[in-house]
Amino acid sequence: ITREVDGKLVFDGAGQMVDAVIEMVRFDQSRLLDRMATAGELTPALMTAVARMIVGHHRAAPKIHNGTGSFNLMGVLDINEAGFGTSHVFTKQEIE
Repeated sequence: ITREVDGKLVFDGAGQMVDAVIEMVRFDQSRLLDRMATAGELTPALMTAVARMIVGHHRAAPKIHNGTGSFNLMGVLDINEAGFGTSHVFTKQEIE
């Protein structure tokens, strides 16, 4: 998305890029891990592979240390609370 000289936003214009857009293809929703778990399809081999992939990404991620450990943990808890608030997994009382 670019902003043209007249201020309008357009796709693939000649102006300055303000955001990038990609087209995604939806994959088979039955392959989401939560749905596979419900269907009893998670295997130890699959979960080991997933865990190893997550570990690899965490090891490769940049280390950022801002503030104290408790401050950083509060940030994570705030993110979790906001996410739970938009889902239907927990009631409002359970979140608070």
